[in-house]
Amino acid sequence: MSSYDAVWYYRDCSGSTELRYSMRTASANLNLRRIILLCTQEDLPVWFIPSSRAVHIESSTVRHHHGVLIDPSWGHMSHWLNSGLVEEEFLLFNDDFYVLQPISEWTDYYRDPADYNAKARNNRYYARRTEASWHYYSGPAYNLHMPMRLVTDQLRSMLEWWEQCPTPNLDFRTLYGCMFPTGAIPHRDVKNDISSGDFYSSSNDFEHTAVGQQIMREYTTPSIAEG
Repeated sequence: MSSYDAVWYYRDCSGSTELRYSMRTASANLNLRRIILLCTQEDLPVWFIPSSRAVHIESSTVRHHHGVLIDPSWGHMSHWLNSGLVEEEFLLFNDDFYVLQPISEWTDYYRDPADYNAKARNNRYYARRTEASWHYYSGPAYNLHMPMRLVTDQLRSMLEWWEQCPTPNLDFRTLYGCMFPTGAIPHRDVKNDISSGDFYSSSNDFEHTAVGQQIMREYTTPSIAEG
């Protein structure tokens, strides 16, 4: 079973319950070496207890964005790379993503084209991101909330290119996934399709959904970030 550092970038917009249970499900179902949280000191949850396995990287850039459709921001990613606290390879998480089954080896996923294009037709945000991403790369779209396995040297190379890019509002995951293909497989948006039972993404309504309430009932064991 492979072990992973897992990095979350976080802005406290609606409380930290989603983040807490995201870390709990990851701790329960992945072999994590460390949890790393990048956020401002103000946004650090009271339940997050820094230790050798729970690392807080303070960043003042967490609330700022380099481009219109970019999250995390260029400055945000540069900050954690320059901290010296991140391993060569790690999983990048969103605070509203949950791992619901044990995983011994992480597999990257890209967005199922039919699923993505159907959503893009009715959503200007997705349509612009699709146009920007596919204009520069004839590859798949990756912009799920699903985690992605990143290599720091590759991420540095991507940031160097990105900083010079004349059109910076490219989706981060698609940009990285197309520059450094990893043999990812297609998957429907986990916000709308949880039929596999492996993953769930809550879109800020975690505490008010049946799945979210079930996760809170089942994952009562603290993560490695809670001491």
